[in-house]
Amino acid sequence: MLRKYLILFFPLLIAVFLKETPFWSYLIAWLGSFYVFYVTWVQYGYEFSNEQPIAEGIMHPIFLIQAIFTGFMCCTSIFYFYDIYQHSLSDPKYIQELYLTAKSQRLSLLAHIALVLGIISLYGYKDKSVRINNTYTPAFYLKLTLLCYSLGFVFNWMSGLNQFALYLFNISSIAGVFLLVAGLTNQQAKFIWLGLTFFIFNFLSATLTGFKESIITSLLILFVLLFPLYKKTVIILSIPVVYLLVYILPTYAGIIRQESWSGGTTVEDARSMALEQILDENNQEKIKETNWQFLTERLSEISMFNQFVGFVPQKRDYYYLEIVENSLEALIPRVLWPNKPITELVAMERVYDAEVINRNSIASAKTRPVVDGYLSFGAFGIFISIFLYGMFVQWAYNKSENLFNGYELGGIVIFNGIFQPLWRGNNFEFILNNMVYGLLSLFLIYYILRFLKLLNHDQL
Repeated sequence: MLRKYLILFFPLLIAVFLKETPFWSYLIAWLGSFYVFYVTWVQYGYEFSNEQPIAEGIMHPIFLIQAIFTGFMCCTSIFYFYDIYQHSLSDPKYIQELYLTAKSQRLSLLAHIALVLGIISLYGYKDKSVRINNTYTPAFYLKLTLLCYSLGFVFNWMSGLNQFALYLFNISSIAGVFLLVAGLTNQQAKFIWLGLTFFIFNFLSATLTGFKESIITSLLILFVLLFPLYKKTVIILSIPVVYLLVYILPTYAGIIRQESWSGGTTVEDARSMALEQILDENNQEKIKETNWQFLTERLSEISMFNQFVGFVPQKRDYYYLEIVENSLEALIPRVLWPNKPITELVAMERVYDAEVINRNSIASAKTRPVVDGYLSFGAFGIFISIFLYGMFVQWAYNKSENLFNGYELGGIVIFNGIFQPLWRGNNFEFILNNMVYGLLSLFLIYYILRFLKLLNHDQL
């Protein structure tokens, strides 16, 4: 099956051939990701949606995770490249950065191809003996929402179990939106209002975190789940919503962090201050400057990738298996190893070594999977690590579908609730942690639902 997907490498080969002309090399590599989207979604998309419309299976990894993971990694770099290219026309010192950006984009395209091949390699390997029941009532999703939220609340107060709480809260959030969708599908007003209430509660909670991703994720889940029912409406609404998010989120999140994280202000007061400053006409120019800085530096993080590409192996040898060893050590519970190094600090060491940020800075700039793959073994490390990443994503998805009776509960709610951190990815230390403890959570939830007789299943 993988053989026919060798055509995905064509844009990469052209981009490598043109590497001495960075403008065209970058542009071909950037467009190459859209070519991969076309091949996997349009040309062969029917293979991954059981010959149904893609909208009916949009939360399969080949669609959702590919869109988010590679969208951030590959497509958003255009803003940074445009900014650097404009500077390079009048200032020769930016030429080297132009070459680095083109190289980083080629490496990102390689990661995109590897992810797709990894997902495809295990697509369809599901346990055919398991009886699949795709339909669950709104009442079931109401119970699941309340159950997972309650368990998450309990786990959040138990030392060492916080990450399990995160998975449970995520499941509760998606199940709450699905309650809204199920209510709309079955035309039951009670469940529509309950689902809407859960969504508003989760969305308002997300606005207090200071993280842009939390707000974006809440709206993304809503739009994706409503898309099969209201395609045109979702498409029309998503355009102004995306514009509004890009316009206000960088400033909004920055003020929340500044005022509530270190300014001693309550998060509710910080939110009010942020909204007041955004609506103040005198701040519009400052907001535009903040937005452009966000689009060029924070959205894609390719500028940080450039620094690592320029650092390794020219100034420091590859890390080889060092990052993997750190990741394995991070899996050991602190109760068994009280003096275990803090994972965040261990991961930040390579960021400091490459001088991405100063050691005295309070900012966090954790690497992404493509960066850690490159730091480990260069281009080969990227291909192998991201290919395995794709394989794991699809394998875990298959297992979730098998355990939880199909796409609706297993694929949409459980898998994307537990493995939501894999949508965009993180450094190796946190990725492996999510993979291992996410699988433990998968089985834990399965047995809890079986014990409560909420899930009727013939086998494990």
